[in-house]
Amino acid sequence: MEGNMSKLQDVVILLRDGTKLKGSLHNAFNPQQGQVSIIRRGEVENISLKDVCCVSFLVQAGLPRYKRLPSEVIERIVTVSGDEFVMRVLPNEVEFEGFMATPQEDNSPIQRIYFVSEGVKSRELTDLIGTILDKENLADTASIEKAVQEQKALRARRVGDILVDDGKISKQDLEESILDVPTSGKNKKQRLMVGEVLVAEGLITEAQLLDALEKQKKAKGKRLGEILVESGVITEEAMLIAMAIKLRMRFIDLAHITPSLEARNMVAPSMARKHFLLPIFVDDKKLIVALTDPGNLGIIEDISFHSNHRVIPVFATREQVTGLIEELYGPEGQDDDELDVELTSVAEDDASELEQTQVSEAEKAPIVRLVNRTILDGVAAKASDIHIFPVEGATRIDFRVNGLLQQYMLVSEMALRPMLSRIKIVAGMDISEHRLPQDGRIQMRASGREVEFRVSVMPGLLGQSAVLRILDKGNKPMRLEELGLSDAHAKAINQIIRSANGFFLVTGPTGSGKSTTLLAAMASLTTLPRRLISVEDPVEGKIPGINQVQINSAIGFTFARALRNLLRHDPDILMVGEIRDQETAQIAVEAAMTGHMMLSSLHTNDAAGAFPRLINMGVEPFLVADTVKGVMAQHLLPRLCTECRIEIAPEDDLIAQLNRYGFDYDGPAYKSEGCKACHNSGVGGRVLVYELLLVNEDIARLISLNSSEAQINKAARQAGMTSMAEMALGKAREGAINLAYVMPLLSTHDMESDS
Repeated sequence: MEGNMSKLQDVVILLRDGTKLKGSLHNAFNPQQGQVSIIRRGEVENISLKDVCCVSFLVQAGLPRYKRLPSEVIERIVTVSGDEFVMRVLPNEVEFEGFMATPQEDNSPIQRIYFVSEGVKSRELTDLIGTILDKENLADTASIEKAVQEQKALRARRVGDILVDDGKISKQDLEESILDVPTSGKNKKQRLMVGEVLVAEGLITEAQLLDALEKQKKAKGKRLGEILVESGVITEEAMLIAMAIKLRMRFIDLAHITPSLEARNMVAPSMARKHFLLPIFVDDKKLIVALTDPGNLGIIEDISFHSNHRVIPVFATREQVTGLIEELYGPEGQDDDELDVELTSVAEDDASELEQTQVSEAEKAPIVRLVNRTILDGVAAKASDIHIFPVEGATRIDFRVNGLLQQYMLVSEMALRPMLSRIKIVAGMDISEHRLPQDGRIQMRASGREVEFRVSVMPGLLGQSAVLRILDKGNKPMRLEELGLSDAHAKAINQIIRSANGFFLVTGPTGSGKSTTLLAAMASLTTLPRRLISVEDPVEGKIPGINQVQINSAIGFTFARALRNLLRHDPDILMVGEIRDQETAQIAVEAAMTGHMMLSSLHTNDAAGAFPRLINMGVEPFLVADTVKGVMAQHLLPRLCTECRIEIAPEDDLIAQLNRYGFDYDGPAYKSEGCKACHNSGVGGRVLVYELLLVNEDIARLISLNSSEAQINKAARQAGMTSMAEMALGKAREGAINLAYVMPLLSTHDMESDS
C-alpha cells in the first residue's frame, strides 16, 4: 500500500462531520491498523478511520511530487461530509478498505490523498472507459472511435430503453439483463445493464449487443457477458476491467494469489462451482470473493448471509477461478456438503452420558463440515498429526507435514468447544469432562479409504486442545529396499532378521519412522515359511501374512501381557511395537534366547544408546550382549524442495560447529525458499538418515562389561559404522537437506574418534 507515509509528514484529516484536523504523523500511516496517529498542538491523537473521510498528505519541501502515470484516470469524488475532489486514480489499484489518489492540478499543495471507502459518498468517472482500456492496451483506438461515433446519438437515453422501443428486445429480456448493484450508501442500489455499460462506453456496438441478446434467447441460462466473450466481440479481461471500473470494484490477476483456507471454509464448494466464484481472504470483518460474472452480483447477499461476513467482490477471469476452485476444494464430487466421510468410534466402551447442549452444538452442520474438512485435508496433505488448540482470540489448527508443524487455518475462538465436542463424540470420550486428559480413537472412511486416528485431548490455561495422530491403513507397507538404505545395509538387516533367534532394535525419537522400518522388515519376511506375529499400539497398516495384535491398555492388555500369551502361539518371528518397561524388556530378551527372532523399538538418540537403555531397564548386561544382533538408529529430516532449491555459501557458525566435531567441510550448502510446488514450505518430503550398529565380538564384550555408550560407539566406528552425522553431512553436500539440519545430530558423533 502506497499509504505507508513516513513520520513527521504534515497531514490534513477530513472527518465525516466536515471537521478538518491538521497535524503531523506520529507513526507511519498504515490503514490496516484502523487508525491514524498525529501530533497536534504538542499532543498525540489517535483517530479512528471509522470517523474519517480522507487523509491528505501535504507536499514537503525538497521532496519531488508524485509522478503522473499515463494509465491514471480522472474521477470526481464526493465524501459523506459533502466535500468534492477531482483526483487522478489508477483504475485497477482500488484498495478494499480505501484507496490512494492524486490531485488533478499539478500545483496542488496536496501530494496524495487516502480516501476511506466508508467515507466516500460517490465516485464518478470522467474518462470514457474505452479510453481507459486503450491505455491498458486492451482495445485499439480505431475501434473505440468508431464505437463512440455510433453511440453519440444515444447519450440522452439508455440503450436498453431504445432497443425496447424499437422492438428489438422485450421488456422482460431487458429486466433479466439488468443488475441491482449495491452502492457505497447503505441499502441503496442502482440499476445497471452490462450490455448498456459496454455500449455506452464504446466497447461494443448496438448491433453487437442486439446480436448477443438474440443468442441469449436461444441459450437460456447463459449470461450476456459470456455470450459476448464467446462471440469474440470483446475479451473477457476487457469486459471485466470495464465493469470493475464502472462499479468501482477491482479486477485482479489470481496468478500470484494464494487463497486462504479460512476463506475457503466460508463458501460451500457447490456454491463456488455453480456460480464460478472463489473466496480469497477473510478476517473478522470481511470476506473477499472473486467473481467471474458481472451479471451475478446478487450472489453477494447470499454469500454474506451464509458466511456472516461483509462480502467485498472483485473480478477475475473464469479460467483462473475455475483452476483455483479445483485446487482449493479438490476434485468435483468431494464437496464439503457432500463429503463421503463416515466417522465412527473404535472405543470398546460406550461413551458416558453426554451433555445435550454440547451435543447439539457439535452436531450442527457447519461444525460437522469443519471437522470433516479438517480431517480430509490433513489426510490429503499426508500429515502425521492434526493439532487443534486455543490461542488468544482464536482457534488454531496445525498440520505436521514432513516433520514440520504448519499452520492450516485460524477459526473463531467460539468454534473450539463444538469442534472438540464433535471429536470427543466420535472418539468415544466423555464429552462433559474438561479437567482431565482423555484418549480415544476414530476410524474414518473417506472415498473408499480407511484411516484411523489416535486422539488425545488435554486441558490447558486457555482451554482444551486436541491432537489427532493419523494412521492411514490404506498405505501399503514399504520394503526395506524402499526406505533409502544402502544395498549393503539392507542385506545386513535381512541377514539378522532371518536368523533363527536374536534381537533387532530400531531406535530414534518420536516421529522418526521407527514403526515404518519395523513393518518394512516384517513385510520382507512374509515369503518365509515362518509364523509371524506383531504386537502394535495401534496397528498402523494391514500386512498380509502377519497376525497383527492390537494393544488395549485401558483393559489391561499391555505389551508385556500380549507378549507372554503370544509365546504360547508358537511364533517364529515376533515384533513388539515398542519396549516401554522392564517387564516387556525382560520377556523380549528371554524370547530372543529361546528360539525366537524379536524385532522392537526404543527411544534413544543413537544406536549405541540402546544397550545402556536395556540394561537400565533391568536386563542383565550379558543377556543383552548375547541376544542383540544389531541396532539401527534413525532420524527423518526435511528434504529440500528441488523446484526452489538454490546453492548458498555455508554459514560461518555452522562450519565452526562442524570443525569442533572433527569435520572439515568444504562442500556447498543449499536452501529452498518456498514455491507453489511445496506450498511455500521449502520442503519436498523427508530424507532418512541412519546408523547401523552390527554387534561383533568386541562390541558384545563391551556390552557385557556394562561399558559406556561412548566406548561402544567408538568400537562400532572402528568396525566401520557410519554415524548419522556423517550420513547427514553427505545428504547436505548432495543438496538433499539444509546444512543446519546436521547440527542436532553432531552430539551422536563421537568427538574423540576423529581427534
